[in-house]
Amino acid sequence: MVDEIGDKLLTALLEFNSSKAHELINHAFSLFTIDKTVIDLLGPILIKVGDLWEEGSITTAHEHFASSFIRSRIEGLSNSFPHNSFLPKSIAVCGPGERHELGLLIYTLYLRRKGFEVVFLGTSLAENDLELVVDKVKPKFLFLSCTIDENREATLKLADELKKIYPDLIIGLGGIAIDSMPLEQQEEYQENIVGMTRADWEKWLKKRIDQFK
Repeated sequence: MVDEIGDKLLTALLEFNSSKAHELINHAFSLFTIDKTVIDLLGPILIKVGDLWEEGSITTAHEHFASSFIRSRIEGLSNSFPHNSFLPKSIAVCGPGERHELGLLIYTLYLRRKGFEVVFLGTSLAENDLELVVDKVKPKFLFLSCTIDENREATLKLADELKKIYPDLIIGLGGIAIDSMPLEQQEEYQENIVGMTRADWEKWLKKRIDQFK
């Protein structure tokens, strides 16, 4: 059922049919949970649109329209959840050089649904600016997203540097470029990799939240 709605939604987006796209997403929300709709429906569509654009099968206009449309729906949801003051604060930011933030936005929605107060910074900041935010917010978690292989080393370097400055900060790493790392790097950063699926996220988060109990 999710795949069927996804196919129709992708078609509507590539036809610039926002009315039909809204109708299909509303229908999905009536059938499934918010998490399932966002993670299992909208997430894969974002990946598919990106793949089609990289292949040259769709135009930049198609990619921008689809991404902007989905972003607006996710943002509308993401800001509507109250946070649990007993849960630690978090920061979510894209790694250096990154320009794709929708995957991170989906993860932020997931965290906010859990009751986390998340400061979403989006696309990459200057390193010193990020340190200023960390000093001000004093988060327990910081999540870095990396989707492009060329940006992976800079993202890992930033994670290492932040860990030296803030030894108590729990750093999570996610994104396609993180999950496609060579095996030796995956082993080196296994404690930081949050994974790609909701089940992965649940497992990673539960293990670390249990530390606060």
